[in-house]
Amino acid sequence: MEKDLTDDERGTSKADFVFDQEQHEDTFADHFAMPSTNFVTGSGPEPTLEISATLDGSDLLPVTATDDGALIERMLAALAANTAETSLFHERMKAYEDNARVMHAQIEKLQQDQVRVLLKPAFERLTALHAQANDIVDQKQADDPDAAGDFRFFAESIEDILGLYDLESVSAAVGMPFDPKKHQASRAIKTDDVALDATLQKVIRQGFGFAAADRVLLPARVSVYRYQKPSELPSTSSAEDERGIEESTPVTSI
Repeated sequence: MEKDLTDDERGTSKADFVFDQEQHEDTFADHFAMPSTNFVTGSGPEPTLEISATLDGSDLLPVTATDDGALIERMLAALAANTAETSLFHERMKAYEDNARVMHAQIEKLQQDQVRVLLKPAFERLTALHAQANDIVDQKQADDPDAAGDFRFFAESIEDILGLYDLESVSAAVGMPFDPKKHQASRAIKTDDVALDATLQKVIRQGFGFAAADRVLLPARVSVYRYQKPSELPSTSSAEDERGIEESTPVTSI
Protein backbone atom coordinates (compact mmCIF):
# COMPACT_ATOMS: atom_id res chain seq x y z
CA MET A 1 0.00 0.00 0.00
CA GLU A 2 1.13 3.47 -0.71
CA LYS A 3 2.36 5.47 2.23
CA ASP A 4 0.71 8.78 3.01
CA LEU A 5 3.20 11.60 2.59
CA THR A 6 3.57 14.22 5.25
CA ASP A 7 3.62 17.94 4.50
CA ASP A 8 7.38 17.99 4.89
CA GLU A 9 7.74 15.16 2.36
CA ARG A 10 5.54 16.91 -0.15
CA GLY A 11 7.91 19.90 -0.11
CA THR A 12 5.29 22.49 0.63
CA SER A 13 3.05 23.58 3.41
CA LYS A 14 -0.51 24.67 3.60
CA ALA A 15 0.66 28.19 4.34
CA ASP A 16 2.70 28.28 1.17
CA PHE A 17 -0.33 27.13 -0.83
CA VAL A 18 -2.51 29.84 0.63
CA PHE A 19 0.15 32.46 -0.13
CA ASP A 20 0.45 31.40 -3.75
CA GLN A 21 -3.34 31.47 -4.20
CA GLU A 22 -3.59 35.00 -2.79
CA GLN A 23 -0.76 36.15 -5.08
CA HIS A 24 -2.55 34.85 -8.18
CA GLU A 25 -5.78 36.53 -7.14
CA ASP A 26 -3.97 39.85 -6.75
CA THR A 27 -2.47 39.51 -10.23
CA PHE A 28 -5.92 38.81 -11.75
CA ALA A 29 -7.35 41.84 -9.99
CA ASP A 30 -4.57 44.05 -11.34
CA HIS A 31 -5.33 43.06 -14.94
CA PHE A 32 -9.08 43.33 -14.84
CA ALA A 33 -9.67 46.02 -12.24
CA MET A 34 -12.40 48.57 -13.03
CA PRO A 35 -12.23 52.19 -11.89
CA SER A 36 -13.64 52.70 -8.45
CA THR A 37 -16.93 54.33 -9.18
CA ASN A 38 -19.93 54.72 -6.99
CA PHE A 39 -22.76 54.06 -9.43
CA VAL A 40 -25.34 55.11 -6.87
CA THR A 41 -23.98 58.62 -6.27
CA GLY A 42 -22.29 58.96 -9.65
CA SER A 43 -18.98 59.89 -8.11
CA GLY A 44 -15.69 58.70 -9.52
CA PRO A 45 -14.22 58.83 -13.05
CA GLU A 46 -16.55 58.29 -16.00
CA PRO A 47 -15.86 55.08 -17.97
CA THR A 48 -14.72 55.69 -21.52
CA LEU A 49 -14.69 53.53 -24.63
CA GLU A 50 -11.68 53.92 -26.93
CA ILE A 51 -12.69 53.85 -30.64
CA SER A 52 -10.21 54.10 -33.49
CA ALA A 53 -11.45 54.88 -37.01
CA THR A 54 -9.81 56.06 -40.21
CA LEU A 55 -12.24 57.99 -42.40
CA ASP A 56 -10.06 60.17 -44.62
CA GLY A 57 -6.79 58.30 -44.65
CA SER A 58 -5.26 60.35 -41.78
CA ASP A 59 -3.57 58.95 -38.73
CA LEU A 60 -5.74 56.93 -36.38
CA LEU A 61 -7.16 59.15 -33.68
CA PRO A 62 -8.82 57.93 -30.49
CA VAL A 63 -12.43 59.01 -30.25
CA THR A 64 -14.43 58.74 -27.06
CA ALA A 65 -18.02 57.71 -26.92
CA THR A 66 -18.94 61.25 -25.97
CA ASP A 67 -17.74 62.51 -29.41
CA ASP A 68 -20.33 60.53 -31.38
CA GLY A 69 -21.71 63.70 -33.02
CA ALA A 70 -18.36 64.67 -34.51
CA LEU A 71 -17.77 61.10 -35.60
CA ILE A 72 -21.09 60.96 -37.44
CA GLU A 73 -20.34 64.24 -39.18
CA ARG A 74 -16.98 62.94 -40.36
CA MET A 75 -18.56 59.71 -41.55
CA LEU A 76 -21.24 61.61 -43.45
CA ALA A 77 -18.62 63.85 -45.07
CA ALA A 78 -16.58 60.82 -46.14
CA LEU A 79 -19.72 59.13 -47.50
CA ALA A 80 -20.62 62.24 -49.51
CA ALA A 81 -17.09 62.39 -50.94
CA ASN A 82 -17.25 58.71 -51.92
CA THR A 83 -20.66 59.23 -53.52
CA ALA A 84 -19.33 62.13 -55.62
CA GLU A 85 -16.33 60.09 -56.74
CA THR A 86 -18.60 57.17 -57.65
CA SER A 87 -20.85 59.43 -59.74
CA LEU A 88 -17.82 60.87 -61.52
CA PHE A 89 -16.55 57.35 -62.21
CA HIS A 90 -19.90 56.32 -63.74
CA GLU A 91 -19.91 59.42 -65.95
CA ARG A 92 -16.42 58.64 -67.21
CA MET A 93 -17.33 55.04 -67.91
CA LYS A 94 -20.41 56.14 -69.84
CA ALA A 95 -18.26 58.50 -71.92
CA TYR A 96 -15.81 55.66 -72.63
CA GLU A 97 -18.67 53.39 -73.71
CA ASP A 98 -20.08 56.07 -76.02
CA ASN A 99 -16.68 56.62 -77.61
CA ALA A 100 -16.20 52.89 -78.09
CA ARG A 101 -19.63 52.62 -79.71
CA VAL A 102 -18.85 55.46 -82.12
CA MET A 103 -15.46 53.98 -83.01
CA HIS A 104 -17.06 50.58 -83.63
CA ALA A 105 -19.63 52.12 -85.97
CA GLN A 106 -16.90 53.98 -87.87
CA ILE A 107 -14.86 50.80 -88.23
CA GLU A 108 -17.88 48.93 -89.61
CA LYS A 109 -18.56 51.75 -92.07
CA LEU A 110 -14.94 51.76 -93.25
CA GLN A 111 -15.06 48.00 -93.73
CA GLN A 112 -18.27 48.27 -95.75
CA ASP A 113 -16.84 51.08 -97.87
CA GLN A 114 -13.74 48.98 -98.57
CA VAL A 115 -15.85 46.04 -99.73
CA ARG A 116 -17.95 48.34 -101.92
CA VAL A 117 -14.87 49.86 -103.53
CA LEU A 118 -13.43 46.43 -104.27
CA LEU A 119 -16.71 45.18 -105.79
CA LYS A 120 -17.59 48.36 -107.68
CA PRO A 121 -16.03 47.17 -111.00
CA ALA A 122 -18.13 44.01 -110.83
CA PHE A 123 -21.24 46.05 -110.08
CA GLU A 124 -20.53 48.33 -113.04
CA ARG A 125 -20.23 45.34 -115.35
CA LEU A 126 -23.46 43.82 -114.10
CA THR A 127 -25.34 47.10 -114.55
CA ALA A 128 -23.99 47.34 -118.11
CA LEU A 129 -25.36 43.87 -118.86
CA HIS A 130 -28.62 44.93 -117.26
CA ALA A 131 -28.85 47.92 -119.59
CA GLN A 132 -28.09 45.82 -122.68
CA ALA A 133 -30.72 43.27 -121.71
CA ASN A 134 -33.34 46.00 -121.34
CA ASP A 135 -32.38 47.45 -124.73
CA ILE A 136 -32.91 44.07 -126.36
CA VAL A 137 -36.25 43.74 -124.63
CA ASP A 138 -37.35 47.03 -126.21
CA GLN A 139 -36.11 45.92 -129.62
CA LYS A 140 -37.66 42.43 -129.56
CA GLN A 141 -40.91 43.26 -127.82
CA ALA A 142 -42.87 43.65 -131.07
CA ASP A 143 -41.12 41.11 -133.32
CA ASP A 144 -40.17 38.32 -130.92
CA PRO A 145 -42.06 38.41 -127.60
CA ASP A 146 -40.49 35.14 -126.43
CA ALA A 147 -36.96 36.45 -126.84
CA ALA A 148 -37.99 39.69 -125.17
CA GLY A 149 -39.30 37.68 -122.21
CA ASP A 150 -36.03 35.76 -121.90
CA PHE A 151 -33.97 38.94 -121.81
CA ARG A 152 -36.39 40.51 -119.38
CA PHE A 153 -35.87 37.52 -117.06
CA PHE A 154 -32.10 37.96 -117.47
CA ALA A 155 -32.33 41.62 -116.49
CA GLU A 156 -34.45 40.79 -113.46
CA SER A 157 -31.93 38.12 -112.40
CA ILE A 158 -29.18 40.73 -112.47
CA GLU A 159 -31.29 42.94 -110.22
CA ASP A 160 -31.69 40.01 -107.80
CA ILE A 161 -27.91 39.50 -107.73
CA LEU A 162 -27.33 43.17 -106.98
CA GLY A 163 -30.02 42.99 -104.31
CA LEU A 164 -27.94 40.41 -102.43
CA TYR A 165 -25.49 43.26 -101.78
CA ASP A 166 -28.26 45.68 -100.74
CA LEU A 167 -28.11 47.49 -104.08
CA GLU A 168 -31.41 48.95 -105.23
CA SER A 169 -32.40 50.51 -108.54
CA VAL A 170 -32.91 54.27 -108.61
CA SER A 171 -35.81 53.58 -111.03
CA ALA A 172 -34.85 56.16 -113.61
CA ALA A 173 -37.49 56.39 -116.37
CA VAL A 174 -38.21 58.53 -119.42
CA GLY A 175 -40.08 61.73 -118.58
CA MET A 176 -38.82 61.96 -115.00
CA PRO A 177 -37.22 65.23 -113.81
CA PHE A 178 -33.46 65.15 -113.82
CA ASP A 179 -32.01 64.53 -110.33
CA PRO A 180 -28.25 65.19 -110.06
CA LYS A 181 -28.07 62.97 -106.96
CA LYS A 182 -29.35 59.93 -108.89
CA HIS A 183 -28.71 60.69 -112.56
CA GLN A 184 -25.65 61.33 -114.67
CA ALA A 185 -26.40 63.31 -117.82
CA SER A 186 -24.46 61.83 -120.75
CA ARG A 187 -26.20 63.78 -123.54
CA ALA A 188 -28.31 66.90 -123.87
CA ILE A 189 -31.17 66.81 -126.34
CA LYS A 190 -32.33 70.23 -127.51
CA THR A 191 -36.05 70.85 -127.62
CA ASP A 192 -38.38 73.77 -128.24
CA ASP A 193 -40.95 72.34 -125.80
CA VAL A 194 -40.44 74.11 -122.51
CA ALA A 195 -42.42 71.40 -120.70
CA LEU A 196 -39.69 68.85 -121.55
CA ASP A 197 -36.85 70.98 -120.24
CA ALA A 198 -34.65 69.12 -117.68
CA THR A 199 -36.53 65.83 -118.07
CA LEU A 200 -35.11 62.43 -119.00
CA GLN A 201 -35.20 61.73 -122.73
CA LYS A 202 -33.62 58.24 -122.47
CA VAL A 203 -32.17 55.92 -119.82
CA ILE A 204 -28.88 54.63 -121.17
CA ARG A 205 -28.00 52.64 -118.05
CA GLN A 206 -30.05 52.18 -114.92
CA GLY A 207 -28.58 53.46 -111.66
CA PHE A 208 -28.14 51.54 -108.43
CA GLY A 209 -27.38 52.53 -104.87
CA PHE A 210 -27.10 50.99 -101.43
CA ALA A 211 -30.19 51.09 -99.27
CA ALA A 212 -30.29 54.04 -96.85
CA ALA A 213 -27.08 55.49 -98.33
CA ASP A 214 -26.64 59.23 -98.79
CA ARG A 215 -25.26 58.84 -102.33
CA VAL A 216 -25.94 56.27 -105.02
CA LEU A 217 -23.09 53.97 -105.99
CA LEU A 218 -23.79 54.03 -109.74
CA PRO A 219 -25.86 56.98 -110.98
CA ALA A 220 -28.17 56.30 -113.90
CA ARG A 221 -26.69 57.41 -117.21
CA VAL A 222 -29.37 59.38 -119.04
CA SER A 223 -30.06 61.75 -121.89
CA VAL A 224 -31.74 64.99 -120.82
CA TYR A 225 -33.87 67.46 -122.72
CA ARG A 226 -32.60 71.03 -122.80
CA TYR A 227 -34.95 73.81 -123.87
CA GLN A 228 -33.96 76.25 -126.61
CA LYS A 229 -36.01 78.84 -128.41
CA PRO A 230 -37.27 77.69 -131.83
CA SER A 231 -35.29 80.45 -133.55
CA GLU A 232 -32.06 79.04 -132.05
CA LEU A 233 -32.63 75.46 -133.18
CA PRO A 234 -30.81 74.33 -136.35
CA SER A 235 -33.01 74.01 -139.47
CA THR A 236 -32.79 70.22 -139.90
CA SER A 237 -35.24 67.42 -139.59
CA SER A 238 -36.10 66.41 -136.09
CA ALA A 239 -34.54 62.94 -136.50
CA GLU A 240 -31.26 64.30 -137.86
CA ASP A 241 -31.26 67.05 -135.27
CA GLU A 242 -31.76 64.64 -132.39
CA ARG A 243 -29.12 62.24 -133.71
CA GLY A 244 -26.62 65.03 -134.38
CA ILE A 245 -27.12 66.56 -130.97
CA GLU A 246 -26.81 63.19 -129.27
CA GLU A 247 -23.50 62.54 -131.01
CA SER A 248 -22.03 66.00 -130.57
CA THR A 249 -23.31 67.23 -127.21
CA PRO A 250 -22.14 64.97 -124.38
CA VAL A 251 -22.52 66.59 -120.93
CA THR A 252 -21.97 65.62 -117.34
CA SER A 253 -24.52 67.83 -115.62
CA ILE A 254 -27.58 69.90 -116.32
